[in-house]
Amino acid sequence: MYVLRMGNIRMPVYWFLQYFSSGIGLVLIFIIILRLPVDNNIPSKIDWIYWLKVILIFFSIILIKTWIGFDNTWGQSIAITISAGLLAITIAPLLKIAHIF
Repeated sequence: MYVLRMGNIRMPVYWFLQYFSSGIGLVLIFIIILRLPVDNNIPSKIDWIYWLKVILIFFSIILIKTWIGFDNTWGQSIAITISAGLLAITIAPLLKIAHIF
């Protein structure tokens, strides 16, 4: 395994590459968001039912994953939370299209 040495810090190369690419991705997302056109004609009505669905799906996924079991580490908890959030905002509109919920 290749290891980077920076002073007293030793870090595997794959960790460095993972953190570095994540940082580049974060910077690119911020640049893209800042370059989006400003639209002042945004409707101010909030779809509370949609957000209720997202929250219910989010917590359902978290509960199911907790029930199934996982390694109780920070990395696992963060990954599960992010995955549950992304799945919830993906599934909620599909339920509306399919007239399920």
